[in-house]
Amino acid sequence: MIKYIAFLVGAFLIVSCGSKSAKYPSTDLLKHGFSISVNAPADAKIESDDLGVMKELTIKSGEDYNIQILKSNSNTNIVKDAVNGQMRMVKSDEYFTKVIEEYDNGFIFEKDIDGNVNYDFRYIKLIGDQEYIYQTGMMGTYTEEAVRTMYESVQ
Repeated sequence: MIKYIAFLVGAFLIVSCGSKSAKYPSTDLLKHGFSISVNAPADAKIESDDLGVMKELTIKSGEDYNIQILKSNSNTNIVKDAVNGQMRMVKSDEYFTKVIEEYDNGFIFEKDIDGNVNYDFRYIKLIGDQEYIYQTGMMGTYTEEAVRTMYESVQ
């Protein structure tokens, strides 16, 4: 019985410590007009903008956490279709080099901009008739580890 309890405690510690984003508190974005939440650093600065056909929200903390979320009317109610559309768009970019990892709701990819390797991601969430596209912020260069942390924080 003691071995069983020790196993459960060990498994709990591994699961609870496994994700860097788990250290970030849940941040509700409703007051910014987005019916979602993310796990973001407590000191993150949040800014939103209405771009007409879509709304934009950025969440930034330091150099390694910068997420941009775009909200617009969705053309589909099937996440896989939305992810495939984002994949086609990303792959058509001249700086795209390869997909690092694919998930049901998104993917992490690599870009090479004039010899500078950079990483980015797309994560798609559909809520009602709204599509939320999560990606790294427009300004900055991000390591694969930083992008994985950001990706985990939006799931």
